[in-house]
Amino acid sequence: MKCPNCGAEIGSSKVCDYCGSRIPYDMQLEQEKLNKKGCPKCGSTNVRFTREHRGEIRDENSSQVIYETVGICNDCGFTWVPDVDDSARPPKRRTWLWVLGWIFIFPVPLTVILLRKKDMSPASDTPCSLPPG
Repeated sequence: MKCPNCGAEIGSSKVCDYCGSRIPYDMQLEQEKLNKKGCPKCGSTNVRFTREHRGEIRDENSSQVIYETVGICNDCGFTWVPDVDDSARPPKRRTWLWVLGWIFIFPVPLTVILLRKKDMSPASDTPCSLPPG
């Protein structure tokens, strides 16, 4: 649940830890309904919510810690962020595709450029010959 005053994650508390404003009663009821829905994977109501440290923003004179509320099912072990829908999250990056592309595809245009270069000289100007023997 987010604070209506400052937008910070507040979990299920009645007062925002960041700005100190009280959370309206209707928002508290809505959060209780979300908690009673239970686990999205197995439907169990044996869930708990914790605030996890997600990072820190540092400035020259201050730092701000970023927390996120996470739901954990005690029956199946599934974890989820109850306040964020999956459509709002950025898509996962597939770094392994970029790595494979650079390994297998990058050498092809490089080879074409080197083969088309007319003024390339051979590695040595003298022909390779074996000594008589």
